[in-house]
Amino acid sequence: REKEVSLRRLQTGVTKIDEANGVVNGLQEELTKMAPYIAIKIKEADELVPIVTEEQAKAEVVKEKVQAEEAVVRKQAAEVKAVADDAQRDLDVAMPALENALKALDSLDKKDIQEIR
Repeated sequence: REKEVSLRRLQTGVTKIDEANGVVNGLQEELTKMAPYIAIKIKEADELVPIVTEEQAKAEVVKEKVQAEEAVVRKQAAEVKAVADDAQRDLDVAMPALENALKALDSLDKKDIQEIR
């Protein structure tokens, strides 16, 4: 009885090994079929590396130019804001005087104008 169990285990093990060998052989055949395709893709990728490297270098140059222009624009924007703030302060001072002058003008009547003449 023990020999039968051992024999069955051995047969099961051999069957599993045969199945695994079949799977491995199938995968090996598939890999062999794909080898030319893989070689082509590797070659294409190798050909793209210098192009990508060149494009990256160009992009870096553009990035540096944009960063330099950004710095100039930020400086100009700060200067414009300073001028606008200064103009707003002047306007804040001038507006009350203008409003008072307009009120005074509105309060004049025909008699006051004739008196000035």
